[in-house]
Order: sequence, then structure tokens, then C-alpha cells
Amino acid sequence: VNNEPYGTVCFSSYDPRATPFTEAEKSFSYLIAQMAGYEFEQQQYETELSDREAELEERREIYRAVIDASFDLVFRIDTDGQFTYLSPAVEDLLDYTPDELIGRSLTTVLPDTKTVDLAWGLFQRVLDDQPIEELYLPLETKAGDKIFVDIRATPVYQGESASEDQSSGDVSAIQGMAREATERKRRQRLIQVLNRVLRHNLRNDMNIITGMAERLEERLTGE
Repeated sequence: VNNEPYGTVCFSSYDPRATPFTEAEKSFSYLIAQMAGYEFEQQQYETELSDREAELEERREIYRAVIDASFDLVFRIDTDGQFTYLSPAVEDLLDYTPDELIGRSLTTVLPDTKTVDLAWGLFQRVLDDQPIEELYLPLETKAGDKIFVDIRATPVYQGESASEDQSSGDVSAIQGMAREATERKRRQRLIQVLNRVLRHNLRNDMNIITGMAERLEERLTGE
């Protein structure tokens, strides 16, 4: 009815039946009932599937909107160390478009061998099922400038793995977030320099005070 499954399977007659139903006729009616039941189940499955897809699409859209609006860089790396996703924030952070980095190794944005070794070590830890956090990781922009970021990364597991059974063997990718930390790094360095200068100047002044106190102590008597 209106392209929707509805109703019952019915066999009727105005005339009384002279002979019992045969096994073939019983099997036929059973088969018809099974076919009708299958159609109802199929319709219900398609409806539930459609609702589920709509729900997932809504969640994906919310997820996309949150990432696109974030000032932080969100990225995903496969188990070979290649970028499979980068949020639009990568352009502000590194001057690359997402398409320029997708399919390329994470080493593309690392400035030197020391950082490469550090990054591969962090990468392996996540593959071993250990979320990581690293402060002031150096990165290199498209123009060759060095910046610093704070990074958090966590393993992504295969969809069929139950949460209680997940292990390093189920890791299918790495999801991470990077936040600009260059200015904070510079302020920290400036504070360290100022502290060294302050300590140096205080030591010089205290040396003078100590020296003069010792001379006074030699020349004066009593309290």
C-alpha cells in the first residue's frame, strides 16, 4: 500500500473444501508467509540502516565542523607513518594545504635528523598502544622556518575490535592534535636568559657585599 509493506496473506473461498490441504499446499502457504516475513524484515532493516546512516552523517558533520573551527591542527597518520588526514589549520600552522601533505611521510614536516629520531620514537610508542604527549616538538614550515608545537596522539583501533580486547595489534592509525607553542617557547627562553643575567648580577653584587663585610669584620671590634 503506497509502496509500503502492509496486510496479511489470506486464502479464502465461498465454497466449503471437500478435501484436506495437501502437504504441497501447506508448504506453499508456509513459503508465502516466509516471503512476506522477509519483506517486512527487509523493510525494517532498510529503515534502521537509513536512520543509522543519517545519525552517523550528522555526527561526522559535527566532528568536521568542530575540527574546521579549531585553531589546533588535527591529523591522522597510518601505520606506515604517512598522513591520511589533516585539518584546515595546517595551512595557518605550516603553510601547506592538506592535499599537499596527505600521502606523504611525517618526516616531510620535521626539520632535522634529531627531530626525525624523536618523532619515530613517539610514533612507535603510539603503535604500541601508548597515547603520548610531547611539548615543544620542532616542525618545519613549507618555507623552511622552524616552529614548535605541543602534540598529543592516541592510537586508532580497527572497528571490529571490542574495547576490552584492543591491543597494539589492533592499531590501524594514529590520531593526533598539534598546538602552536612557538611564542611560549620564546618566552620561556627569554625568561631563562633573564634568570641567568639576574643570577649573574646578584652574584656579582653579593661578592662585593661579602668582600666588604669581611674587610669590616677585620677592622671593627665588638658587636
